[in-house]
Amino acid sequence: MTASTPSAVRQLRLVVQVDDLDAALRFYRDALGLTERAAFDGDGDARVAILEAGIATLELANPAQVRMIDGLETDGDTSDPLRVAFEVDDAAAVTAALAGAGAELVASSRETPWRSLNSRLRSPDGLQLTLFEELGAASEDDADDELLLWQRAVDRLDGLEDPDGVVERMRVLAARYPGTDGVAHFELGGALDSAGHEAEAAAEYERAVAAGLDDERLARLSIQYASTLRNLGRTEEAIVLLSSAPQHPSIGAAREVFLALALHSAGRTDEALRTALEALAPTLPRYRRSVAAYAADLTDSAPQT
Repeated sequence: MTASTPSAVRQLRLVVQVDDLDAALRFYRDALGLTERAAFDGDGDARVAILEAGIATLELANPAQVRMIDGLETDGDTSDPLRVAFEVDDAAAVTAALAGAGAELVASSRETPWRSLNSRLRSPDGLQLTLFEELGAASEDDADDELLLWQRAVDRLDGLEDPDGVVERMRVLAARYPGTDGVAHFELGGALDSAGHEAEAAAEYERAVAAGLDDERLARLSIQYASTLRNLGRTEEAIVLLSSAPQHPSIGAAREVFLALALHSAGRTDEALRTALEALAPTLPRYRRSVAAYAADLTDSAPQT
């Protein structure tokens, strides 16, 4: 069934058992603003109220998506298997109202890379809630903010101790990248690299170059891609790439260090040592000329590709 196919389901109704129906009505109806559609009394103390909650959708998410959303909406708190999300016009105001009505604030409102303002709470009856406000189409300035928010979401993956989990989250973020250049491929390639998936990483690096990168990322990609090529046994390609790689202050002498490693892997050990020493010499407080001269004596000429 697709979006254009009529659904066989007429309505989604979420049934929540609460200990105190009146307290729950004060929270969901009065504080959150849901409209009471109907209420019924049954035998004994049986009572039920049905509240209108706008459009109903069922969101199905795999573990990687859930972890990624948890990282965006909270500071590390994990989702329950069932979490109820309400779209509202003013997420910050409704969040404050629900907190004032007895909800536990899990995470205050924060903007996601896809321009929604999300907060998370736990209701008095224990139900995990998300409030979200759609912020609309981005202006030129907002588009810059959207890219910044996306990069922050990527940066929050640094330091996590589950490389394959990072790859799963990065795949989701890459699919939601708001730009048109190769940054998403670059970041996904780095995640794949760190998880030991070199062949996939190489393909992502190639896509990143084809789509275009800024000078800093292009310099970093040259290092990472060359290292990946070396690990894949494509040593000569790594040497060619590093020999022509752009310099950038963000990578320091990394180009020369990785070139030395590639030359060593290719059996060109004297050239490898010379390259490493020539990269080291400028950092020495003394003996720079001596080290440079000794390095030059290792080969007849500077390392050639």
